[in-house]
Amino acid sequence: MIDPEYEQKLERELRHIHTQMLRLDARDDLAMARAYQNAEAAEERMVSYRNEHGEDALFTALRENPDQFGAYPDDKAQFDDAYQARKQLPVVFAEYRRLRDEADIIKTQLKRIRRERDEPAREDENLPRR
Repeated sequence: MIDPEYEQKLERELRHIHTQMLRLDARDDLAMARAYQNAEAAEERMVSYRNEHGEDALFTALRENPDQFGAYPDDKAQFDDAYQARKQLPVVFAEYRRLRDEADIIKTQLKRIRRERDEPAREDENLPRR
């Protein structure tokens, strides 16, 4: 029998991860706005790059060559801030991926628990009926 407390613990962990992912989304939006003159166009280039080359390649590109996704803001006074924001992008990306993968594992565990709880045990299927 599955411990209901364990299922509740997994649900709490999943909610906590979801909250962290929302915070990372907000951090990413802020970093993108600071890092690029046109954050929306830069994001579109990143999505296209990811679709063509994969997530690992996008992470590497963000770390090694973020300039390929867009120009710095026009205001030269913002250059240092934009440079630092570009350095944050791969960190946020990696953390988001880690949390997403962790959430996927928990979701799989919860599905298994619920399936086992809702289906009869295999031993019961082979018992003679009266």
